[in-house]
Amino acid sequence: MPTILYIDDVPQALVLRKSILEERGYQVLTASEGLKGIEIAREHLIDAVLLDYDLPGMRGDEVAELLKREHPMLPIIVLTGHAWDIPEMLLRISDGVVEKGEGVAVLLMAIKKVLKRHPKPVTPKKKEEKKAG
Repeated sequence: MPTILYIDDVPQALVLRKSILEERGYQVLTASEGLKGIEIAREHLIDAVLLDYDLPGMRGDEVAELLKREHPMLPIIVLTGHAWDIPEMLLRISDGVVEKGEGVAVLLMAIKKVLKRHPKPVTPKKKEEKKAG
């Protein structure tokens, strides 16, 4: 069962998409802020990340950059209410963009596509590696 990390600051969105994905057989870990999502990615085997761009404090592009630095093969799908506002850097390092209004079928297709390209979960960094680095 693939594990998806979903980072979004809107509680209703987290509950709704988590429920939809779990009904389709995914295990879903959630975080309401970027730093918490990064911590979860360090501690769990993650197959893909769903990342809201418009987060308070640490924006989605900053979160994606840190995640990719630590886990270069980790697929990231950006969720946004307005795709035209996504910075070029984030478009380059992400594996897909889904507008929040596009519906469940588009989101599920984007997840299936990235999981097909990256079939194995990304191993979290071990605590010893963090201390040594």
